[in-house]
Formats: sequence, structure tokens, C-alpha cells
Amino acid sequence: MQMRIYIYICMSIPPMSPPAALAIQVFLLLVLIVIGPPVDLVVTRGLKLRVGPGRKLRYYRIGIASQWICAALAFLSPGWRACFFLHPPPTALTARAAVRIVLWLILALIFLANFRPTAKALMTGSIPPNLARYLRRLSFFLPVTRDERRWFAALCVTAGICEEILFRGFLYHAIRVWPLHLGPLAALLLSSVIFGFNHAYQGLGGVVNTGIAGVLFGLIFLLTGNLALAMLLHAAIDLQVLILLARMPAEEATQ
Repeated sequence: MQMRIYIYICMSIPPMSPPAALAIQVFLLLVLIVIGPPVDLVVTRGLKLRVGPGRKLRYYRIGIASQWICAALAFLSPGWRACFFLHPPPTALTARAAVRIVLWLILALIFLANFRPTAKALMTGSIPPNLARYLRRLSFFLPVTRDERRWFAALCVTAGICEEILFRGFLYHAIRVWPLHLGPLAALLLSSVIFGFNHAYQGLGGVVNTGIAGVLFGLIFLLTGNLALAMLLHAAIDLQVLILLARMPAEEATQ
């Protein structure tokens, strides 16, 4: 419901003048490619060094606000249709029925494998040791208190919606149309690399994993022609962290 209201508001705003639209696009490209990754690294490094009351909450709240602002700017320029729907229409990669079926099968298997540890945690009440170690490495960022969990959930939903608008919608469109005029596969790969580097606070492994996730979300975008399913899966993958944290031993979850 909130997403419908958000889209309706963006649709109701009259088109921007070309100079203003271009200025916003340049600003967003700078934020996504140049400004965002190093700023996030500095801020998260501060979280690692100084774990104090309220610091995570401030990080979550600022992250939510900044992502919605950037997504709103992307919806205004180049427009909500260009950011939410695939344009131009599906490429040769996804036009053939046999190729589409194979891609859907591959994507289904990958996402089922991603959710398997969470399903197992719900059934057994525990998580694999390697996954517990990974979550401990990110403990500086992950929630502990009830308030932190609530805001982290809001951040996960925000990321699912706004990051898809920004990286699969706006950035993919910008790379295709301006300034590089790249093909769909090149635009998909480049936007996924940028998406990965925007998660550099997770370390090299996090950059690689997130970049691969960007490719998968991008393929869903190419197959469906819109961002709806990619948004839903993105938010679900992020939210499953809360389930996994609840199944970690107390002494590990708080480290």
C-alpha cells in the first residue's frame, strides 16, 4: 500500500525540465559510484570502533532516509517508468522461450539454496557454524536490541525497494542511455559491480557476493520487465538475517 502511494505521488509530479533532470542524474551517479562507497566505509568503521548506545539506530535511520530520498530523485528523473520498468523491451538474451525457462530454473535453484539455511534454522533452531561466523564478523552492523531489530527490519525493506530502484532501475537505465550507451548485458554487469562496491563494508567477500546478487536481481529484472519481484526477493533475503540472528547462541549473537 505504501509503495502504491509512493508511486502515485511520483506519477503526479509534472516532468522536470531537461537541465534539472540531467543535474539530478549526474548527482545520483556521483552518489552511487563516487561518494557512497567510501562514505559508508568510513561510517561503518566508526561503528566498529565505537559501539555505543544509539549509534546503530542513527545509522539505520540515516540509511533509510537517504535511500528514500535518492530513490525519489531517481523516480523524478529520468522518471518512474524508466526506473521501474525495463526499457528498451526484453533483450535477445531473454526473448527466446527456451532461454527464459533455463534462466528461471537456474534462478529458482539459486534463491532456494539461499533461503535453505533460514528454513533449516526455523526447523532445527540452530544455524550452520560457517554462517554464524559470517554473522559475527558483521556484528558491528547487525541489531541486538528490540528497537534495533525494528529499525533494521525497516532498513531491509527500504533496501529491497530503494536499492532496486537505484541500481537495477536508474543505474541500469543511465548506463544504457547516457553516457556510455552500453548493451543490456554490459549495463547489467557494470551496475552489479557498482552495487557490490556499495557494500564494501562487508569486506571483499561481501563485495563479491553482493555483486553476484546484483546480477541475479538484474536477470529477474530482464525476465519480468519490472522491479516488483526483484524488490520482494531482495527484501526477503535481507530480512532473513533477523531469523538467523534469533537462532544464534546468545553469547555469539552479542559479540
